[in-house]
Amino acid sequence: MLAPLFTDINDQTPVCAESSLSSELAPGLISGCEDTVPAEQSAGDQLSQELKHVKQELEQVKADKTAQCEANQQTISSLQAHLSVSALSLCYWIRALDDGNGQQ
Repeated sequence: MLAPLFTDINDQTPVCAESSLSSELAPGLISGCEDTVPAEQSAGDQLSQELKHVKQELEQVKADKTAQCEANQQTISSLQAHLSVSALSLCYWIRALDDGNGQQ
């Protein structure tokens, strides 16, 4: 396994070198130079997948809300139509009652 080693105390640039000790002490852990890029890519891939999943959920919620809004609008339109008919009917009833009492 490759492990980062520093060649100079003032130069903190890691240089990869073989180290069997690191693989014996911590197998499977990200400790070497070769694991750094794949780990970053893996995290990036995971974030991309999470973002894709969140976008899909958002689109589903948006579609559900749009459908609910359209259903509510139809209900409102229907109630407005019933209210108009009821108001006209009430006007006719009031007029009929007034006409029946001899008032004009």
